[in-house]
Amino acid sequence: MLTSEFWLRMLSLFMAGPVEWLAFIGILYGHCSLSFWL
Repeated sequence: MLTSEFWLRMLSLFMAGPVEWLAFIGILYGHCSLSFWL
């Protein structure tokens, strides 16, 4: 079972760089869509 420290770390990471998260999701989504269409 995951500890609260892990969730706090993930939360801090998410709050620290939402732009990086959105960029990562966008790149991942774009890669998946390209793979789907190709």
